Amino acid sequence: MSDRVVGALLFVLAVAYGVVGRNYQSAFTSDPLGPSAFPQLLAVALGITALVLLFRPGPGVEWPHGLALVRQIVAVAVLVAYAFVLEPVGFIPATAAAIAVLAVQLGGRWGPAAVLGVGVSIGLFILFDPVLGLPLPAGALFGG
Repeated sequence: MSDRVVGALLFVLAVAYGVVGRNYQSAFTSDPLGPSAFPQLLAVALGITALVLLFRPGPGVEWPHGLALVRQIVAVAVLVAYAFVLEPVGFIPATAAAIAVLAVQLGGRWGPAAVLGVGVSIGLFILFDPVLGLPLPAGALFGG
């Protein structure tokens, strides 16, 4: 039953993602397909996966409970919060915090998790912003 519930939710998400992604436009694109091609491709892939879960579910599984359920709820909350704070706070601090909290959720200690978060977020910022030329939000802290 859990596969069908997840499949139904993912199908709704796929349809919404496809509808929103269809409207992407760019003034300076050189891609003949346009910026909406990739989101629509992802929506189709997600929709197919959702339909497979709906019509060919796997054997029933036991839903998590106790500490495992709390950890999963915290992980989802961190990812949702990350989406909301990314632009106002900036890529580096938001990503560093999200990585650190998720690393602790996976059993890490706070010190190494914080170092990992800062290192990975700075490395990703350098890779995407100056190297690949894909601007990431700097946030108010860094003058964004």
